[in-house]
Amino acid sequence: MKRGRGFWQLVGDMRHKWYPHQETVAAVTSNVEILERPSKNWMIAHWQDILEQYHQLFEDYGGHVETDRYGNLLMSPPPGDLHQAQADWICQALQSLLPSAHVRQGLAVVTAEGIKIPDLIADLAGRRAHMKDTDPYDPAPDICLEVSSPSNSRAEIAEKTNLYLAAGALEVWICDRQNRLIFYTATGERHTSSLCPDFPTIFDPSQSVVRGKDALLLSAYDQLVKTPEDRARLEKDNPDLVAERDRIVQAQKRALLAKEQSKSQVRSIKRTS
Repeated sequence: MKRGRGFWQLVGDMRHKWYPHQETVAAVTSNVEILERPSKNWMIAHWQDILEQYHQLFEDYGGHVETDRYGNLLMSPPPGDLHQAQADWICQALQSLLPSAHVRQGLAVVTAEGIKIPDLIADLAGRRAHMKDTDPYDPAPDICLEVSSPSNSRAEIAEKTNLYLAAGALEVWICDRQNRLIFYTATGERHTSSLCPDFPTIFDPSQSVVRGKDALLLSAYDQLVKTPEDRARLEKDNPDLVAERDRIVQAQKRALLAKEQSKSQVRSIKRTS
């Protein structure tokens, strides 16, 4: 996707616009610039300022936008189909196993190294209901999950794990490229989650987990929408239902793409072996 000039200009303008008051210059022996570490309150206010001004640009970008300890933007590319299918599957499965929890993708967490975006969070205490849309979690939610990408090194994953635990997460889940989950707490690695003991340690993202309230929602939508006119009417009368139905359908499509991608990888391995 081609990015508009405004988005990339934002990246270049960030330091000039927000950081002059953070800079001091060593006066006697050097011209080396020293950046003081901003306070946590400054990081939160800075993040909210960014979201309020550039929310649409970030949505168009599609990838994760985070900050480092000084508030500089860090951008990662949009996730691939397999990565997103894994996150979708875990999100739906976790919500079905913990129906009272707030399980979402793309929410921010305040850490010692800036604002970070886990692939998924689970808030078992319901704190999100008392937060604004632009509020990052501080302390971290109960569960933070990262899906490992081919570009992630083990050191990067370990750093994120330690950051989330230090920020207050009770568990950090890591999903690898083979659809296996590893669980971490402040005391080290665990083979199962203590917060959701029934969650599988290995899964198939191509298998649908649509059931319970999601299945009922899809059934209700199918009963109400038979024509494009029905869809337009429902979008006006109940936009939340339409949006949730579309989310479920997109997750199913990504699961099918992930299944085809897995089959393609297996065929490629067989040809080269």
